[in-house]
Parts: sequence; structure tokens; C-alpha cells
Amino acid sequence: MFERKEGMQSALKHLFVRKQTLVHAVQDISFSILNGEKVAFLGPNGSGKTTTLKMLSGLLHPTSGEVRVLRYVPYKREPSFLKQISMVMGNRQQLHLDIPIVDSFELHRRLYGMSAVEYRNILNEYIESFELSDLLTKTPRTLSLGQRMRCELALSLLHRPKVMFLDEPTLGLDLAVQSRVRECIREVNEKYGTVVLLTSHYMADVISLCQRIIFINSGSIIYDGPLNKLVDLLAPFKLVEVQMSSDLKGRLFLEHANKIVKQESRENTEIITFRVHRDETSIFVSEVLSYPDVFDFSVSDPPIEYVIDQLVGRGNLEVASK
Repeated sequence: MFERKEGMQSALKHLFVRKQTLVHAVQDISFSILNGEKVAFLGPNGSGKTTTLKMLSGLLHPTSGEVRVLRYVPYKREPSFLKQISMVMGNRQQLHLDIPIVDSFELHRRLYGMSAVEYRNILNEYIESFELSDLLTKTPRTLSLGQRMRCELALSLLHRPKVMFLDEPTLGLDLAVQSRVRECIREVNEKYGTVVLLTSHYMADVISLCQRIIFINSGSIIYDGPLNKLVDLLAPFKLVEVQMSSDLKGRLFLEHANKIVKQESRENTEIITFRVHRDETSIFVSEVLSYPDVFDFSVSDPPIEYVIDQLVGRGNLEVASK
């Protein structure tokens, strides 16, 4: 990575002598993924997620170590390997902006050597799954972001890849379209056993699609294991929201003040959220329900964003992945 100081003198000097700093974007990473797995590859910005995906897909050559996908060495970019993978990046596009969607699909068919019959069968399936019937004759420039992403996803799946690399596939999409994209990814995985390796800052993507997460920070893996186990380790509590009368509020305040994390008032109703250890939740709820002035209650897990923040703060959690 090149660096230079601010100012005109430094800019002129930089034209002839450049200062370089070696940055290890990824280091000491080791993991394997089984057929049919859906894995979330998470981490803060700049942690090495996209770099890793690019190495796995053959876009980057690792400076050391070994990478194998489907028994291939990705950076060799063998045609037989490329026919078995796909990569979708939310901020990049594969469709040609000025030609109809169906023409991009036809070009994809020819590049991947698909027969006309095979192509038509798969396309008909995706026209229904991705709701593309009204979009095929339009150009990408005329489509909304959500419509274009559905077409991008369908294009990347036309050749029936065995591995899908998804880098922020729902970036910038509204909630309804995000949900539809996740549903399509899940259908392909369940129907064909396609491996899914996902990076996303939207935790709804992770919760909806993946049971396993690999968390990377500063180029190294700090957690690899089930999502629910990570929640148990870093957030061993439940959030209990209780709606009650104002008269009951004072009593619960005195008895459980150390558990209160949020409170608000609506007309004659007090809404208080308690943080209760998982092992004590049933006892706490039974106690609360014994009061006559409790109108309603709910029990939920802490937000996954909280868990991720805790993980970043803790550093390595090797014990969690065993």
C-alpha cells in the first residue's frame, strides 16, 4: 500500500519516490466448508472478507498458503472450475447495461457452453422463482435496484454453480426485495445443495440464511461455529418486555432495578424491558405474571448486532468453535 504525507511538496516527491507499507489483509486463515452448507463470513470493514472471497473465487493469488475449492486451485482459473462457481457482489454488476436482460442471459449460456434445452428449462424455472417475466425484454438501465439484483442473481445461477460467493447481495435493497432475494438463495441451496458463502452487514441475511458463521477481524478468524452457540456465549440472557400499570412499576423497580435496560410510558401503560439470565427467565416471567396489573409480556433474544459488537470487543473466541 502506498502512503504519502499531505501538502504539495510531498505530492511532488511522491511522483519519484513512493513510500510503501506492507499490509497483511489476510493471515493465518484456515477453514473448510461442506457440500450444501450456508456460511456467513462476517467482520468489520477492512477485516479481509472480500479479499478472502476473491482468493476463493480465483480473482486474487494468495502470497502464501494453499486455497482449494472443489479440489481446484482457484487462481489458475481453469474453465472447468469457473463453470462450477458464481460470485455476486452487491456493488458490481454482470449484466450489460444497454442490452435486454434476455440477451445477457443468452450470452451467459454461450459462454458456459449450455445447451439450448438445458438453458430454456433453467430459465423458465428462474422466471417463476425470481419473478422475471416482465423484465426480460428491458435493459438494466431502466430497472430499479431491486429488479436488477433479481436479474443479477438469476444470471449468476443459470449455469447451476456448485458454490455461490455472495458479497453484500442485498446492499441498498428495500426490505421486501431483501426478503425475496434471501428466499431465492435459500430455495437454490435446498433444491440443489449449492454451497453459499455470504458476506453481509445486514444481520437479517445472516439469521435467515446461515446456521454457521466465520468471523474475521484484522485478517484472522476469531470465531468459527454455530450462530446460536455464539449468542449463548456472548449474550447469555433474554430480554423480557413487560406492559403493566403505573401502580406496579414502582414495586418491580425496587425488586429488579439491576435488570432494567429500557422503559417508556404510553398513556396509562408502562413498558419496561428487563435483561434476565437465560437460566432465570422462566422464574422471572412466572413472578411477573403473578401480579394482576400485567397486561402483556414478550421474551426475545438480544439483537445479533449486540452479539457481534461483543465478539469484536472480546478478540479471539477459540473455545466457541470447538
